[in-house]
Amino acid sequence: MQPKDRAGEYISRTSVEQNLLDAGCCEEEIARFQACAARGNICGQVQILEARRRALLEEVHANEKRIHCLDYLIYRTRKGQ
Repeated sequence: MQPKDRAGEYISRTSVEQNLLDAGCCEEEIARFQACAARGNICGQVQILEARRRALLEEVHANEKRIHCLDYLIYRTRKGQ
């Protein structure tokens, strides 16, 4: 079963694969997503996408902490001049 876009048009498998790659999904995640799609398991597809989203958000938060550390060091370094 192919997914549809907001207009109800079918999205090509290649387009979905590229979107998953662009989102940082690994080959195993893509294969699981496609297997769910073949079975019509939309809940399974959403779970895979939500898990990838959570992982990306965790990376964002980790990088935000690193940026705050650098900002603090920049502040302290400038203050010491």
